[in-house]
Amino acid sequence: ELLQRLYKLPELSRDLRASIDKIMAQHAIHHCQYQEARKRASQAALMLEQSGNLFGQTLAQYLIANASFQNNDIRNALATCDQYLEQRPLDAEHPSRALLAGFRAYLLYQGEQPLQAEQLINEVLAGSQPGYSIDLQLYLYVPLIRLNTRRGQFAPGR
Repeated sequence: ELLQRLYKLPELSRDLRASIDKIMAQHAIHHCQYQEARKRASQAALMLEQSGNLFGQTLAQYLIANASFQNNDIRNALATCDQYLEQRPLDAEHPSRALLAGFRAYLLYQGEQPLQAEQLINEVLAGSQPGYSIDLQLYLYVPLIRLNTRRGQFAPGR
């Protein structure tokens, strides 16, 4: 409620308004309101595109993809990531690329595409911005370990 009132203030900057939209999108995802989450994250992405905030735009796209994923629509989540990464060929060094590419790798893993997932996970983790944060790195190591375990690379006695 407080965020809604703050959002309506005319003097609020685009970036702050977009940040509130992203917070509201996260809140909607946690409450299984996926359509509302996508709407809020899309609003944020538009505002951030106008202000040129590349990291904010990428985070908004992540929220749109995550809302689809949480709604069991991996295909749409992957399409969101692919479309954004194709539209915005981010420099491989940019931390926001690692964030979205890392989430895309996780989606590939969840979508039963282990070879593509493993390749992309290794690329993200080997980059100069490995997974953007320790949280995303851990998020990527779990499927990587599971994939390697399936092949027996972590079997006892090796």
